[in-house]
Amino acid sequence: MVRMNFRERIFTILRVSGRVQIVNTLMTIPDREIAVSLLQLEVRERDAILSLLSPAKAERVREEIHYQETLFISRDRQLRIVKKFLSYFEPGKSDFRDKSYIRPKRVR
Repeated sequence: MVRMNFRERIFTILRVSGRVQIVNTLMTIPDREIAVSLLQLEVRERDAILSLLSPAKAERVREEIHYQETLFISRDRQLRIVKKFLSYFEPGKSDFRDKSYIRPKRVR
């Protein structure tokens, strides 16, 4: 089985899912989880996804991306958040109560 990276997986989801489903799912994901997940993408790719959001939510996510770029989040933590972000798009995933907590790693 070939494993896809985040970029490939998210754009595969965008290609095969209906626009309404994608928008509804994105609107339910916490801004911080979207922001940390989108840190993996190039600016034009981020903008393509953010264009699916309402202007207010897109602006909050952009602000959160800027904030998250100033923090040092461990690679392991980032990967867990990305994995959770992708899980929102899985069929039957309707319980979004499990919020993630992002704790920046201390630089010594």
